Amino acid sequence: MHTRTRGSFLAILLIVVSLLLPSAGRAQDPLKTPLEQEVLTLLTNEISGQMAFNNMVKLAGAPWLREVEEFTDTFYEAGELYNLVQGYGIDTVRLDRY
Repeated sequence: MHTRTRGSFLAILLIVVSLLLPSAGRAQDPLKTPLEQEVLTLLTNEISGQMAFNNMVKLAGAPWLREVEEFTDTFYEAGELYNLVQGYGIDTVRLDRY
């Protein structure tokens, strides 16, 4: 490496490091948001896929034998989906029975 190229490289490296170091030393405040922590946690779980995974396991994780009542009333999955949607705060959900 030529002396001039090495000097330019070191100068650029010094500038980059000097720009990064001051910000690395100070603690950063968490982002301000109008959302409550409960809503942030709900969104975080949803975005990470954890809630989707939990719901998939709950609804289709393993085969089971149905109770006789399910054939005359409501299937387990329909009731779980109903409760899940209501848990999101949607109160206009309904179960239609045929």
